[in-house]
Amino acid sequence: MVILYIYLGMLITWMWYLATMMLKLKRDKGMKFTIEQKAFGYPMMIAGLAILDAIVMNIIIGTIMFVELPREWLFTTRCQRHMRENTFRGKIARWACRHFLDPFEIGGHC
Repeated sequence: MVILYIYLGMLITWMWYLATMMLKLKRDKGMKFTIEQKAFGYPMMIAGLAILDAIVMNIIIGTIMFVELPREWLFTTRCQRHMRENTFRGKIARWACRHFLDPFEIGGHC
């Protein structure tokens, strides 16, 4: 049952990340947001960063994945630190960035 909750947490966080990257892409291309898009997009980005990234991915899932308590607020920052290491944590961080984060942001995420 715990594995199912971890999977669902990662799935929801990743879907939220993909939606946020689409909003960021639109902004980076100079496109303007309508009031309606801002009303839904900005709270979504804040909730995604504060709740899903910091709490679900970094504190809960990241602690399980990396077998350590976090030193950083965000999962990406934690991955960036571990990517410099030639340890199992570095391998996990590179895998997460290569398959789930970098392909969906121009120039890479990690």
